[in-house]
Amino acid sequence: MYVVRLVAGVAGFALVIWTAVGAIKTVVLPRAESAFLTRWLFIGLRRLVFDPLASPKHTFAWRDRVMAMYAPVGLLLLPGVWVACTILGFSGIFWASGIQPWSEALVTSGSSLLTLGFVRPEGIGRVLVAFVEAGVGLGLVSLMISYLPTIYGAFSRRESLVGMLEVRAGSPPSATELIVRYSRIGRLDMLDDPARRTEPPVERTDRSTDVSPRRLRR
Repeated sequence: MYVVRLVAGVAGFALVIWTAVGAIKTVVLPRAESAFLTRWLFIGLRRLVFDPLASPKHTFAWRDRVMAMYAPVGLLLLPGVWVACTILGFSGIFWASGIQPWSEALVTSGSSLLTLGFVRPEGIGRVLVAFVEAGVGLGLVSLMISYLPTIYGAFSRRESLVGMLEVRAGSPPSATELIVRYSRIGRLDMLDDPARRTEPPVERTDRSTDVSPRRLRR
């Protein structure tokens, strides 16, 4: 039984660390880094929910309305998944520390993470674990709250670029429509202009993260 408790405690601790690292990669790390939990959530959400709802048999307008909710729903579910994994991980730690049965360890973990406070574990060691879990929970919520304005700003910039492209290529944008419209106004020689206009300016990129060959040769 001691070995089982030890394994449960180590597994719970590993799950908490893994969840925290995934949250940091998703929200804090200023570079493209894959987090398995985030990737699993968005891929599973799309394949199980949004792909069936927005199948090719539906009209473009319907698919566009459905897929417009894909990213917001995923972002709202993401902190819930982090919280669930953290509660499960700390439940293993509390159970390994001697809290019986497993359901009581789960209630203690949920009370600590959500700062409800209706369960106070006995012993200074368990109380310290509860304090750590409460801090982790507040940290996850704070990270997500600070992440939402950044995502909204990036989405707004994307929508402005899409709007610029729709003026030239129609809605939804089509290469054929782009050629037809430029042919009507006699500007086929400027077909590369929309590509330049819809690309985000390079000057916005932080020079510390610029890994282009031109900069690497300096």
